[in-house]
Amino acid sequence: MLVHVAVSDPLPMFRHGVMATLHDAGFVSEAPDDLLLWIGDAQRKVIFLTLRSPDDWTLLVDLRRARADLLVVGAVEDATTSAYVRALTAGAVGVLPRGAPPGAVREAFAAATSGKCVLPIDVLRALIDPARVGRGTLVFVGVVLDRST
Repeated sequence: MLVHVAVSDPLPMFRHGVMATLHDAGFVSEAPDDLLLWIGDAQRKVIFLTLRSPDDWTLLVDLRRARADLLVVGAVEDATTSAYVRALTAGAVGVLPRGAPPGAVREAFAAATSGKCVLPIDVLRALIDPARVGRGTLVFVGVVLDRST
């Protein structure tokens, strides 16, 4: 099944780099101006969304409210456990640092499009035990969660 991918980031060169990375992984992507309009048809959609400003966080919530089956992979500037948890609870199905290497971007998209999620172990533990959010340093060690089980 064809997956339509959008990349949203305020910096044109960063958008271009993400789009090139996704192209290398076999995804054709675009950078629409209006994501809420872009998700309007019935096609399968995945969005790479940078989460930096309050408007970005509001857009994430609005996108998920508008379309429950939408897959959003969020890129956070501050790669802390609390930022990951915030993005996931706001509706992202995957989160990675904005400065993640291309391999991590490809891995996050491959996981999301196959119904899985790659998360740091500290984030997984914080989701299980919310009292853990904010403790310690985030170490980017991936764990794959399978939503189909």
